[in-house]
Amino acid sequence: MNILIVSPFSHGVNISPILDIAGQVAEKGHNVHFYTVKTSYIEFKAEDSLEMAEPPGKVHMHYIPNYFLIPSVAFPFLNPLTEYRDIKRIIDEEKIDVVHFNYPEHLICLPLLGNLGVPTVLSVNAIPGYNWFYGNRLVDWVGRIYSRHISTRVIRNSDVVVAPSTKLQTTFQDLDLDVQLTTLSSYGGCYGVDTQLFKPVTPELTEKIRRKYQLPPEAFIIIYAGRFVPIKRIDLLIKSFPALKKRLENAHLLLVGDGPEKPELLKLAHKHPDIHFLGFLNQEELSRIYGASDVFALLSSGEGNAVGVMEAGASGLPAIVTPVGATPDLIKDGVNGYLTQPRIEEIIDKIIQIHEDHPQMAQNAREIAVENFAWDHIIKKHLELYHSLVEGK
Repeated sequence: MNILIVSPFSHGVNISPILDIAGQVAEKGHNVHFYTVKTSYIEFKAEDSLEMAEPPGKVHMHYIPNYFLIPSVAFPFLNPLTEYRDIKRIIDEEKIDVVHFNYPEHLICLPLLGNLGVPTVLSVNAIPGYNWFYGNRLVDWVGRIYSRHISTRVIRNSDVVVAPSTKLQTTFQDLDLDVQLTTLSSYGGCYGVDTQLFKPVTPELTEKIRRKYQLPPEAFIIIYAGRFVPIKRIDLLIKSFPALKKRLENAHLLLVGDGPEKPELLKLAHKHPDIHFLGFLNQEELSRIYGASDVFALLSSGEGNAVGVMEAGASGLPAIVTPVGATPDLIKDGVNGYLTQPRIEEIIDKIIQIHEDHPQMAQNAREIAVENFAWDHIIKKHLELYHSLVEGK
């Protein structure tokens, strides 16, 4: 098959899950083209030069110039007319069989409003202003208007809509969207995980990694990895930490990533030497630090696919998460983690419970990830979806 994948995100320090899909599909012998913005948000914001991940070698990359109108918001602006012409040209010249768009809240999905002449798939993570919030009132207000008047039309014009959770159907009903959602796993999720990279590590390697980051060998480590933005509520995790230390003296908190909230978070955490900021990590190093940790924490007020939960689970980490986006599908309460409300007392109680039941929950987390999120499973589901559309033309 000749496949075109369109996404506002491709690669920064790591490649995006969507570009990972493109690479995995190309490895199966398909001709895959990837259309994305020229400048990633990480490149735009980086004060120092960062080593950017290379796209998969077998994927044909196409770029459109873009800019970021609001420096604190990861929303790439581009010329929709230029993009529409580009997409049509690629479809015609490369004899594309199916086009897979991602993130309808982004301008890069606007070509779906026109007639592309080929079957289309649209992956929807969340609906900004309805079940996902950036944390900035103006941005969230604009997002709600765009979702109501533009994203809904993009979604209706798609042949198949893929979502990380069937719970998104409720939001669709609020928007009067009579569209049937497709999910790729009974545990939710649109993307896959490299379960050979993200995996539990040996006690010897755990000790070595902890020495590298100056962490005690007996520490019980809670880790967050992702953007430092208000929606992730990292401040709540930090505020919970002093009370957690009173009940679990060997607790340490690792915060991996970066973002506009980092200065405030550093101020909030400055009195706590057992809270560690690690910055951006590439996939290999992230997998190692996951493997040397004990619990993944995600207390967001809004989520889409929650890839971090999947990667941590593959590494053998139970997770404590708020029930937003795909997390209620990814985490089965008391099996591979716990769902929690954003209340400090409840968060601490759930972390303590994971600590007490850690060996079994860690094993459950790994088994669920391997069975449901391994790339072979996810890619098979994508290819079945593409084939069904092409054969039904």
